Amino acid sequence: MFGNAAVFRTIDAVETFVDEHYARQIGRLSQDERFSEILDILERCRTDEIRHRDDARNRLDNTPSMFSEAWCSLVGLGSAVAVTLARRI
Repeated sequence: MFGNAAVFRTIDAVETFVDEHYARQIGRLSQDERFSEILDILERCRTDEIRHRDDARNRLDNTPSMFSEAWCSLVGLGSAVAVTLARRI
């Protein structure tokens, strides 16, 4: 509907949120060596998400418009809301 650039910017926004979310979780768990196996899994997952984000960024060839920036902010907010809801379910 919006074209390839919108898809790649959406992927960038989602994967940026996921990267930051993983980083926070890794930071919390790294304080306790009992979680070393979980930390390894989270690090691998985070690395995979970063690759997705970087791939999407590399496919973009123009500067984001105001609409794109607003859309990405909305996507980030939606991701945060989804995590908050998931924690309550």
